[in-house]
Amino acid sequence: MKDLKQRAIRGALAKVCAQGANLSLRVCFFIVLARLVNPKDFGLVGMVTAFTGILSLFRDFRLSTSA
Repeated sequence: MKDLKQRAIRGALAKVCAQGANLSLRVCFFIVLARLVNPKDFGLVGMVTAFTGILSLFRDFRLSTSA
């Protein structure tokens, strides 16, 4: 039972680290994108970002409920 607890803690820590790395990469991506895009295109970039965020939410929800 103790081994299972340690594996669960390591798995949770790995998941948190992976999510943190994902967030960091996304922030860096959007900083670079904001530097490259013209100010008149910010609305379009915002809409695409919101749409892809919603799609990824549905994807994550579907994957988490399939098990």
